[in-house]
Amino acid sequence: MGEVAREKIFNASWLGRLCSASAGLGVVHGIAGEIGAYKSWHQGKVCGQLLLPFFDLLADSNNDPQQQLLHSLNHRLFPLAQQQFPAQHLTLWKMDNACSPFWQSDFTLSADEVTALAQRSTNKNSLVDYSATQRATLVTQA
Repeated sequence: MGEVAREKIFNASWLGRLCSASAGLGVVHGIAGEIGAYKSWHQGKVCGQLLLPFFDLLADSNNDPQQQLLHSLNHRLFPLAQQQFPAQHLTLWKMDNACSPFWQSDFTLSADEVTALAQRSTNKNSLVDYSATQRATLVTQA
């Protein structure tokens, strides 16, 4: 690969990370990014593992904008399904359509690592400001 091609790939990668860091990707990516600082686990798998307990957290959320988005996503994915339990529909869909059973993992974190991750992780641009305790619960359940 030539020097010009490497520079273009580097610039594209740098701009992508800059955009992600500026925009924020919510609590799941905020936690996954911190886990990446501790472990060399694949970020996609970590995000996937965090999604399942996050859907449970969403199911119990009283935040109206968040619930409206959840129902809208559920309706787009499952137009014929009843709209009563969108978080459950999303969980089952995710498990049925995952390319690998990411939730069956032997990844482990110590209690101290979970506490540190929960304190350092962010909610950047989330509709809800999840507490460090909620973030620790997501990590523990994942």
